[in-house]
Amino acid sequence: MAEFGLSAVNHASGPVRKAGERLLLRLYEINPKSVRKIMPPENDQNRKNMNYKNLYDDFKSLDSAQNGPQDLDKSIKH
Repeated sequence: MAEFGLSAVNHASGPVRKAGERLLLRLYEINPKSVRKIMPPENDQNRKNMNYKNLYDDFKSLDSAQNGPQDLDKSIKH
């Protein structure tokens, strides 16, 4: 499924690209490692591609949202 989503992200049609992004983001919520595995490496060259840049940024947002409450618990001293 992740490979299908990535191919959709690279499609010429805008609505197909958006659907591919939504699919990859949903899959990332379920299994981030499998999505990161099929994505090109996150480097300056790949971040020039706006489709990839947006996905990388969204992945970071999802990661911080999942880790956010845990970090707050660690900062609270009992």
